Amino acid sequence: MNAAPGGGDLTHMKFGPTSDVVNGVQLEIDGWTTAWTGLSAAIRAEERAVQTGFDDISVAFREKYNAAEPELTQRAGDVGAKVNEALAVARAGLATYQATYGVATAKLQPPG
Repeated sequence: MNAAPGGGDLTHMKFGPTSDVVNGVQLEIDGWTTAWTGLSAAIRAEERAVQTGFDDISVAFREKYNAAEPELTQRAGDVGAKVNEALAVARAGLATYQATYGVATAKLQPPG
């Protein structure tokens, strides 16, 4: 038996629980993607409505924020696509594992 770090067994991945985890992550990232669309629009609307730049603190903040905002917004918007790429790899790996497990199990059956 191969012990996993922290205990457990590396000899068998349980398909149901693993699929449940992947599906759970999918639900969460779908929620994030939907929420981000609305949140990013609301953030832009609030930025237009707020009058900043009239004192030293807001000027300093705005300079730093304006420099970082485009990349942060882009990265936040990309989260859904990046996680979906990882989920596709997880699903493909799970399917390959399941198929391989099925073939190996069949070969280990006694002749008859």
